[in-house]
Amino acid sequence: MGHRKLFWLDTGAGMTVIPRSLAAQCDINVMDGEEMKVGNSTNKNVDTELAIIDSIEIEGLLIQNQPALVLKDEYLHLHNPKTQETVIIEGIIGWDIIQHLFLEINYSKKQAAIQEPQLQSELKGNNLFFCGAPIVMLKAEDGSPLYFGLDTGASRSHFGRPLIAKFPHLDISKRRVHAGGIGEVKEIEADSLSSLHVFLHETHRIELYNIREMLSDFASFFHLDGVLGSDAAKDSSLIIDYKNRRIEITN
Repeated sequence: MGHRKLFWLDTGAGMTVIPRSLAAQCDINVMDGEEMKVGNSTNKNVDTELAIIDSIEIEGLLIQNQPALVLKDEYLHLHNPKTQETVIIEGIIGWDIIQHLFLEINYSKKQAAIQEPQLQSELKGNNLFFCGAPIVMLKAEDGSPLYFGLDTGASRSHFGRPLIAKFPHLDISKRRVHAGGIGEVKEIEADSLSSLHVFLHETHRIELYNIREMLSDFASFFHLDGVLGSDAAKDSSLIIDYKNRRIEITN
């Protein structure tokens, strides 16, 4: 009999993550001597171990022999210094699994639908590719191409320095924000934009507000224009269909 858990769906996590307590509870084999370090969005490195999960069942889809990172439980307790609330993450489904799914996240209804993807006979409207991280092709208001990482685990979108080089007229100001993720959340002063409007395809306008600069490199081989967080679809549904190399945002 399995253990029912509530996992985050995080395209910004390269691998699936579980806490040590879950590994012990489910008798998951943690590999001896396989200690590594992983970084978070503020460039803090934390210790991790490697495990192989016998099986994970998600909405009727069975995933077997799944590698996962194993972290200390405390690293998955996210404390918000502003509200004094602590969010306990029971686990994270990362891009290593999400790339093999058809995923629709309805943020307004707080629901997710997961299916096995179906390859289309003709790939149209390709706007999603992978190069060290999932990357979305967008357009600026003047039609210039933009490249943003896709991070559903981030509550807000971020901008990168290449965006400022392309559009030096953007109004940047300093702002105190809370930043971090696994292992740490802290208050920092960061460059911020009050608003930024980008386009997915020709017709869908994404309005982003109060976005800060990226504090770490999201992709290995790209200096990105920014990162799309969950705020890009906060009142809509986000569809991720990597098998057909596309994302959509629908009302």
